[in-house]
Amino acid sequence: MPMVVQALIPVFVLIMLGHGLRRVDFPGGDFWPRAERFTYYVLFPAMLVFKLGQARLPPSAYGDTAMLIIAMLLAMTLVLVAAQWLWGWSGPVFSSVYQGAIRFNSYVGLAAGGMLLGDDGLSLTAIAVAIMVPLLNLLCILMFALVAGREQINLAAVIRAIVTNPLIVGSVIGVLWSYFQVGFHPLLAGILEPL
Repeated sequence: MPMVVQALIPVFVLIMLGHGLRRVDFPGGDFWPRAERFTYYVLFPAMLVFKLGQARLPPSAYGDTAMLIIAMLLAMTLVLVAAQWLWGWSGPVFSSVYQGAIRFNSYVGLAAGGMLLGDDGLSLTAIAVAIMVPLLNLLCILMFALVAGREQINLAAVIRAIVTNPLIVGSVIGVLWSYFQVGFHPLLAGILEPL
């Protein structure tokens, strides 16, 4: 079985298990929203800070990753604009197609990066998430404003949502921790690692 499939099957099985448990209302309807919030605001950011903070990636990895992501997003945008020109979708339809085609699932990406490439893969994936999330949000908002926007977009609210995104905050802290090679005191590591 290919390594990618081996890495992704457990992630999807766990997602399906969670979906199944939620459908049968186990352990209760109020559990799942709280579990999602706890994962999003505490567990994932802690993992990103700890794993990225331990990474010893060369400084060029950050710039190379950023350039690759920017190139891929621009290429995908050009492909989607060409598809829009070819099929002539209305503005709202194209805005939805654009967002659906260009967005990614950061949870699956982080899990796959870690499973396929170990801690270094997880570190690179977290760097990619920290770069992609703000860029994707800005691109989607720009595309929406260009093709479907009838209302004024509140750019300050968008920027606030980006800079307070726990995945971005965790990634940025972890990248800075790693870049400056601060290291983790055993007490701090003892708290972050289990999280």
